Amino acid sequence: MKVYTILTGSTLNSHITFKEQLAAKASLTEAENEEECDFILAFCPISSRAGSDIDAALQKIPDDKPAILVVMHHTYDPESIVPESNRNLTRSDIVTVDCLFHETKGLLICQRNNTAIDIVLKELNKQQDVLPESSGPSTPENFSWCKRIWNCIMMPIMFLWNIFWNICLCRCCRDDDDTVPIIKDSPAASGDGDMDAPEH
Repeated sequence: MKVYTILTGSTLNSHITFKEQLAAKASLTEAENEEECDFILAFCPISSRAGSDIDAALQKIPDDKPAILVVMHHTYDPESIVPESNRNLTRSDIVTVDCLFHETKGLLICQRNNTAIDIVLKELNKQQDVLPESSGPSTPENFSWCKRIWNCIMMPIMFLWNIFWNICLCRCCRDDDDTVPIIKDSPAASGDGDMDAPEH
């Protein structure tokens, strides 16, 4: 799945750690632009007020792609209690999750961040189910199916063709044998048919 990343503020590279944890559990590819992506992952670090920062972030997220807004709360305490960001959400087509980070510790190791990762993975899996199948180059699995089809269809045809060819070849050889003239020995050429010369 192709994911496009939007940053609405400085995450101090914590969004990279977040995405690495996602990539460890899901097959993701970074899209170069919004048009090529299947999903948008937006990171919104709270720098002033949660409501105004989230509203500003929503303005940067297009409404024609499924998206998740990762609201990042700056704190040193991994057990910090933060308000649920979905209370400030004004769009029903976007899922929000909350996570905790710090400028020196990065993305904190805590249950809230684990829950955020799980929610994002669940949404990605749901989106993966509705995506059309890719028409890219053949994979080893597709190659295996092609080989099976070849063995099931072409091999019997080739076997029958081989039998047909051998039958035709045998008939041609037999016809050639029938057309070869049989040369019989003439009496003159036979030693037994020689007549004694008359005596003078």
